[in-house]
Amino acid sequence: ELIPRNNIVPEKGLLLLKEDDSAGIKYREAREYGWWILEFWDKKDFGLLNKAVPHVLFKRFAQACWSELCEIYAIPPRYIKTDTTNPEMLDRAEAMMRDMGAAAWFIIDSAEEFNFAKGADTNGDVYNNLIKLCQNEISMLINSVVVGEDTKNGNESKEEVSQKLLDIIVEFDKRMIKTYWNTTVIPALVKLGVFPAGASFSFQQEEDLEKLWKMVVEIAPYYSINPDWIKEKFGLDITEAKTAQQSDDLSFFA
Repeated sequence: ELIPRNNIVPEKGLLLLKEDDSAGIKYREAREYGWWILEFWDKKDFGLLNKAVPHVLFKRFAQACWSELCEIYAIPPRYIKTDTTNPEMLDRAEAMMRDMGAAAWFIIDSAEEFNFAKGADTNGDVYNNLIKLCQNEISMLINSVVVGEDTKNGNESKEEVSQKLLDIIVEFDKRMIKTYWNTTVIPALVKLGVFPAGASFSFQQEEDLEKLWKMVVEIAPYYSINPDWIKEKFGLDITEAKTAQQSDDLSFFA
């Protein structure tokens, strides 16, 4: 169970039970620390998600403003001039505006004047640019590259380089997770009797099946290959090897 980050003061090793808690619990001095209470953190970096918060907030702000702009442009407010001192004419004007759609409306007196203020003419580009900027900054924080930055002016070589760099970051994260498991999680589980002593964690090595199949084809004329291994790796159900006579007979149909 993950303890909420808002309740933790990692600089002091304190667990706060509530907002106005001034004392807290020194969890690193607790008997359960290292057994039931496990801690994962870097003293120099308190997480990328905290750094991404401003960009997420600005992105939501831009989306909200753009939505409001769409509402104003798509359904502008309506008004009607009438004699507001005449109850009959005022009731008729109200009924007319209510029956004319869902846009905002108001009534002014025939002797009054109303004008819309002239604002900046925009189709939302300013909000779209802010949203793209926030997306790029978030991508830079999490991936260290901007993947899919621009579908209009982008190119394959840039995306290929970005993907390769992202793969390197993923491998680094996997090594970090492996370190946490072998130095923090597994020792705690060994103390609790869940895992036997000497257990370790590692990721299954990824294999390039296309390259592996090419190697199989190259060595097949010289070595015998285990059919069970072929079925496990490539899904080919091999029963027995063909004889030389069978190979000659099948060559007739080739």
